[in-house]
Amino acid sequence: MNDKIFNEVSNGIVDVPGFKVAGVACDIRKKKKDRLDLGIIFSKIPCQAAGTFTENKVKAAPVELCMQTLNAGNSFHAIVVNSGNANAVTGLQGVIDAKLMQSLTAELCSVDPGSVFVCSTGKIGITLPMENIKNGISAAVEALSSENQQGENITKAILTTDTRTKKATIKINLEEGKVITIGAIAKGAGMIQPNMATMLSFIATDAQIEGSLFQEILKSAVDSSFNSITVDGDMSTNDTVLALANGNSGIEVNRANEVIAKNFSQALVQLCQDLAYQIVSDGEKISKVVEVVVVNALSKVDAEKVARTVGNSSLVKSSWYGADPNWGRLMGALGCSGAEIKPEKLNIQYAESVKPFSENFSNTVDIIKNGEPCYTNETEWDKLVALERFIVFIDLNLGKEKFHLISTDLTPEYVSYNKSEK
Repeated sequence: MNDKIFNEVSNGIVDVPGFKVAGVACDIRKKKKDRLDLGIIFSKIPCQAAGTFTENKVKAAPVELCMQTLNAGNSFHAIVVNSGNANAVTGLQGVIDAKLMQSLTAELCSVDPGSVFVCSTGKIGITLPMENIKNGISAAVEALSSENQQGENITKAILTTDTRTKKATIKINLEEGKVITIGAIAKGAGMIQPNMATMLSFIATDAQIEGSLFQEILKSAVDSSFNSITVDGDMSTNDTVLALANGNSGIEVNRANEVIAKNFSQALVQLCQDLAYQIVSDGEKISKVVEVVVVNALSKVDAEKVARTVGNSSLVKSSWYGADPNWGRLMGALGCSGAEIKPEKLNIQYAESVKPFSENFSNTVDIIKNGEPCYTNETEWDKLVALERFIVFIDLNLGKEKFHLISTDLTPEYVSYNKSEK
């Protein structure tokens, strides 16, 4: 097999044969009539589907409906999504409105309601403006296309506080010129703390894949990408990743052919990690992206505890913003993580990132060696933490487990931006 290839210029979902999309404006926010805020993804060919959802106990009505739809269905055709209003904490009316979005989309696309997923993102606690939504769905169905312009439109239609669109495409080159394509779009900038985050991602592929295997592969990809990022430690009510496979390529991904299944799984991980990094890099008012890599923990749980405690510490994140190589704050954070720690065995380094989620670093400098500060390296610490991208590498020297988290700094602008939604 040849190497998997990222498209340098991705058009997202429309890069995948057999899918049509549309993004339209229907003034859901009741502020800017020309802002794109509703989209549809559609495949006339029936699809297998997989999905992962927020673990927040307060789930938005569309999330609950998506989960029910995924569990009940055998084949799927469409996703309808709106931005500007999360349809969360909206009681019975929210459930009614989500189901109406599903049934109207199904009717206009001439498919079964049980084959349509519904997603929403935006402000919490306000019911949807359903007349606007109805108009938007009708317009989106009319506009469905595989053209690049609509591919760009739907990518914009799902944005909330994002400053840029997020999309990626990857091709898996197989023997005899056969190709599997995976294309995806995402949104997310704030309230980012899996499982999962205030994020949506929609993935399409022309592979033919059985539902349970698809779910297994997607869950693994999400765990090592979207579930390995944080901006502010807050978990949303609406997080959803949905993947559709229409089989248009005629190439089957199954357990019997381990090579194709492995290649597909690796490609999906690469795609999701690319999108996850795009989300963190667009974090609300951030100035730095910091990777926290924990290795040699006693357990996977311990490794994640340390990474998340460090990556979500307000004191640590503030020092990152100030370009202060404050190892004392790092030690304090990991020490209160609840993980097994032996300070005398602990090593910490700063390093320069080569590639997101990679285990290859450059310009590595010791901070703590066997529990002792390396003061002679202080000048090098300062240089590294002044970068817009750097790594905190923590070696616990207690076991073999690891966890890789991508986080951000905490800026005064973030606080100002989020102090009120009025």
